[in-house]
Amino acid sequence: MEKLGEIGNKSVVEFALNRYDGGWNGRAGKLDDTCYSYWNGATLECLGISFEKMVGSEYTEQFLYSCQKETGGFAKYVYSKHSDILHTFYSLGTLSFLTTTNMNRINCFLGIPEHLLPKHCLKYSPAH
Repeated sequence: MEKLGEIGNKSVVEFALNRYDGGWNGRAGKLDDTCYSYWNGATLECLGISFEKMVGSEYTEQFLYSCQKETGGFAKYVYSKHSDILHTFYSLGTLSFLTTTNMNRINCFLGIPEHLLPKHCLKYSPAH
Protein backbone atom coordinates (compact mmCIF):
# COMPACT_ATOMS: atom_id res chain seq x y z
CA MET A 1 0.00 0.00 0.00
CA GLU A 2 2.88 2.39 0.62
CA LYS A 3 3.59 2.46 -3.14
CA LEU A 4 0.33 4.30 -3.70
CA GLY A 5 1.92 7.34 -2.07
CA GLU A 6 0.49 10.16 -0.02
CA ILE A 7 -1.28 11.90 -2.92
CA GLY A 8 -2.77 8.64 -4.16
CA ASN A 9 -3.93 7.67 -0.67
CA LYS A 10 -5.55 11.06 -0.19
CA SER A 11 -7.39 10.74 -3.52
CA VAL A 12 -8.61 7.23 -2.73
CA VAL A 13 -9.81 8.27 0.74
CA GLU A 14 -11.56 11.33 -0.67
CA PHE A 15 -13.25 9.23 -3.37
CA ALA A 16 -14.43 6.63 -0.84
CA LEU A 17 -15.79 9.23 1.57
CA ASN A 18 -17.56 11.08 -1.24
CA ARG A 19 -19.53 7.94 -2.06
CA TYR A 20 -21.65 8.45 1.05
CA ASP A 21 -24.92 10.36 0.69
CA GLY A 22 -27.12 8.72 3.29
CA GLY A 23 -26.31 5.34 1.75
CA TRP A 24 -23.31 4.24 -0.29
CA ASN A 25 -22.76 4.25 -4.03
CA GLY A 26 -19.95 3.40 -6.43
CA ARG A 27 -20.07 6.55 -8.56
CA ALA A 28 -21.65 9.97 -8.34
CA GLY A 29 -25.25 9.93 -9.49
CA LYS A 30 -25.71 6.17 -8.92
CA LEU A 31 -28.25 4.64 -6.56
CA ASP A 32 -27.20 3.69 -3.05
CA ASP A 33 -26.33 0.00 -2.94
CA THR A 34 -25.49 -2.07 0.14
CA CYS A 35 -22.40 -3.69 -1.39
CA TYR A 36 -20.76 -0.28 -1.83
CA SER A 37 -20.88 0.24 1.92
CA TYR A 38 -18.42 -2.65 2.07
CA TRP A 39 -16.28 -1.66 -0.91
CA ASN A 40 -15.84 1.89 0.35
CA GLY A 41 -15.51 0.85 3.99
CA ALA A 42 -13.02 -1.91 3.20
CA THR A 43 -11.00 0.50 1.07
CA LEU A 44 -10.58 2.80 4.06
CA GLU A 45 -9.85 -0.13 6.38
CA CYS A 46 -7.20 -1.51 3.98
CA LEU A 47 -5.49 1.89 4.09
CA GLY A 48 -5.45 1.67 7.89
CA ILE A 49 -8.22 4.26 8.32
CA SER A 50 -11.09 3.44 10.65
CA PHE A 51 -14.28 3.38 8.60
CA GLU A 52 -16.29 3.89 11.76
CA LYS A 53 -14.26 6.88 12.94
CA MET A 54 -14.42 8.55 9.54
CA VAL A 55 -18.15 8.18 8.88
CA GLY A 56 -19.68 7.06 12.17
CA SER A 57 -21.95 4.10 12.49
CA GLU A 58 -25.46 5.45 12.94
CA TYR A 59 -26.33 6.33 9.33
CA THR A 60 -24.51 3.39 7.82
CA GLU A 61 -26.42 1.04 10.12
CA GLN A 62 -29.71 2.78 9.30
CA PHE A 63 -29.05 2.44 5.57
CA LEU A 64 -28.09 -1.22 5.79
CA TYR A 65 -30.94 -2.19 8.09
CA SER A 66 -33.40 -0.41 5.78
CA CYS A 67 -32.29 -2.94 3.13
CA GLN A 68 -32.73 -5.95 5.42
CA LYS A 69 -35.66 -8.16 4.47
CA GLU A 70 -38.13 -9.90 6.77
CA THR A 71 -37.32 -13.23 5.10
CA GLY A 72 -33.67 -12.79 6.08
CA GLY A 73 -30.64 -11.26 4.48
CA PHE A 74 -30.00 -7.91 2.85
CA ALA A 75 -31.02 -6.61 -0.56
CA LYS A 76 -29.10 -4.45 -3.00
CA TYR A 77 -31.44 -1.46 -2.72
CA VAL A 78 -33.91 -0.21 -0.13
CA TYR A 79 -36.81 -0.86 -2.52
CA SER A 80 -35.63 -4.34 -3.62
CA LYS A 81 -38.18 -7.05 -2.87
CA HIS A 82 -35.73 -9.85 -2.13
CA SER A 83 -32.39 -10.29 -0.43
CA ASP A 84 -29.47 -12.07 -2.06
CA ILE A 85 -26.32 -13.76 -0.77
CA LEU A 86 -23.86 -11.26 -2.27
CA HIS A 87 -25.46 -8.18 -0.75
CA THR A 88 -26.05 -10.01 2.53
CA PHE A 89 -22.35 -10.91 2.73
CA TYR A 90 -21.18 -7.36 2.00
CA SER A 91 -23.73 -5.82 4.36
CA LEU A 92 -22.60 -8.10 7.18
CA GLY A 93 -18.99 -7.33 6.30
CA THR A 94 -19.67 -3.63 6.65
CA LEU A 95 -21.49 -4.12 9.93
CA SER A 96 -18.46 -6.06 11.20
CA PHE A 97 -16.34 -2.89 10.84
CA LEU A 98 -18.63 -1.12 13.33
CA THR A 99 -17.99 -1.66 17.03
CA THR A 100 -21.66 -0.93 17.80
CA THR A 101 -22.70 -4.27 16.29
CA ASN A 102 -20.39 -6.51 18.37
CA MET A 103 -19.86 -8.76 15.35
CA ASN A 104 -16.76 -10.74 14.50
CA ARG A 105 -14.73 -8.48 12.26
CA ILE A 106 -14.23 -9.38 8.59
CA ASN A 107 -10.66 -9.03 7.31
CA CYS A 108 -10.87 -6.30 4.66
CA PHE A 109 -8.14 -7.87 2.50
CA LEU A 110 -9.33 -11.47 2.51
CA GLY A 111 -13.07 -11.20 3.20
CA ILE A 112 -13.14 -13.80 5.98
CA PRO A 113 -13.61 -13.39 9.74
CA GLU A 114 -10.33 -12.35 11.32
CA HIS A 115 -10.67 -14.83 14.19
CA LEU A 116 -10.56 -17.66 11.62
CA LEU A 117 -7.35 -16.49 9.94
CA PRO A 118 -4.39 -18.82 10.30
CA LYS A 119 -1.49 -17.12 12.06
CA HIS A 120 0.55 -16.90 8.83
CA CYS A 121 -2.22 -14.76 7.28
CA LEU A 122 -2.13 -12.09 9.98
CA LYS A 123 0.25 -10.04 7.83
CA TYR A 124 -2.80 -9.39 5.61
CA SER A 125 -4.43 -7.31 8.30
CA PRO A 126 -4.38 -3.51 8.43
CA ALA A 127 -3.36 -3.67 12.08
CA HIS A 128 -0.09 -5.46 11.21
